Formats: sequence, structure tokens, C-alpha cells
Amino acid sequence: MRAELKKQQEENILTSHKLLGDYYEVAWNLMSIGDEIIYKCLMTQQIADDIKKTNLLLILRNCISSIYYCLDGVEKGYDRTILNNLRMVLEDLSLVIHIYHDDEAYKKFKNGKHQASASIGYARKIRPNDQIFSLYGELSKVSHHVDIELIAMQMVTRNGLISHLKPINSYTLDIQINLIMIIILLTRTIGEFSEEICLKYLYNFYFWINSSKKNTETPIDIKIQLLVIKANQDLTS
Repeated sequence: MRAELKKQQEENILTSHKLLGDYYEVAWNLMSIGDEIIYKCLMTQQIADDIKKTNLLLILRNCISSIYYCLDGVEKGYDRTILNNLRMVLEDLSLVIHIYHDDEAYKKFKNGKHQASASIGYARKIRPNDQIFSLYGELSKVSHHVDIELIAMQMVTRNGLISHLKPINSYTLDIQINLIMIIILLTRTIGEFSEEICLKYLYNFYFWINSSKKNTETPIDIKIQLLVIKANQDLTS
């Protein structure tokens, strides 16, 4: 079975980049930007002296690392496990946003009395225009299937009763497109908020024009806008 899975993974990676290379390019580029922002912030002396902000940035760096594994999994053809992991990343991002703005929540977090899932509602209020938080309910549905749904998924969506990995082809790209777009939106928010945490100490911004105004026309944002249009076309064609 291992050899068969590895072969299918390799075939899926080649197919993924052949059919969806522009999506993957934007996703990987965004993760590099997020990595660079977080590294730059952590190397700033004022951040190094601020335990709270350092902790928040370390959580966000873990989020980026988790997304790396998610995108790698999408390339190989996995889906349900990826959605579970993206849900956890979204919870962690919401936690960071919550405890950044709310010192009482941060105190509870340090004492082990605050769960990340409890921060989703707060994050949505703080960032009402950010679409990614509205996906939490859908991601939760995937994580909490009833038994009969799990059986149905194995019978209907898998090629063969013991198949653990679906082949990617031109007829099943909607799965990959949806997953990559979630990854892109999530990574975009992580990058922007990472920069927001240390705006006072940076001289050059990527997602901001200055310490109070966001930049919505960054090179990566323009690519995302074009990709959203393409995704809508690809998903309806």
C-alpha cells in the first residue's frame, strides 16, 4: 500500500502544478512573505523585549508552518485532513488577534484558561471584512461528521473501498481550488496581522502604507484579486 500511495502522491503533484500552477505560485509566495515579516519582527529589539508580542509572533510562525504542511498535502491530493488542520490554524490566528487586543484574555491564556476556539467570534468582530473567519462553520462541519456521513464519504468519494488517496484530474479540480483559496486567504491575514503587531518598530511595510493605513494594492494582493476571478471561472466552467 505504501508504494501505491507514494506513486499516487507523485502523480498528483505533477498534475497539480500542471493544472493549477498559478494558484500554487501565489500560495507559496504568500507564505514566504509571511515568514519574512515574522522573522523581521522577531529580530527587532523592541519586539525581543516584549514577551507578549514575541509569544504572539511565535504562534503565528507556527501557523505558517502548519499551512506549509497543508499546502504540501493538497499538492499530493489529500483533503479532509487538510480541512481539519486549516480549522486549527484559523483558531490559533483568532486566538492571537483576541489576546493581542484583550489583556484579560491574554492573562487567561497564560493561565491555561482560554481556548482558541472561543476567540473566533471576537476575531470576526475585530476584522468584519475578512472573509476567512466566516469559513469557520464550514470547516467545523468537516471536522464533526456523524458516523453515517463518514461511511458515505468512503463509499462515494473514494476510488475503491480501500483507497486512501484520490487521483487529481481535470474533473476534480474544484477540491484543490477551494482548498488553495482558503490557504491563500488565511495566509494573507496571518501576514498582515503579523506586520500589524510590530508596525511601530518597522521602517518598511508590505501590507501597510503607514502605521494606520493598510495597503490593498500590494503586488500579492493584485495577484490574489486576479486569482479570485479565475477561481470563480474555473469553479463554474
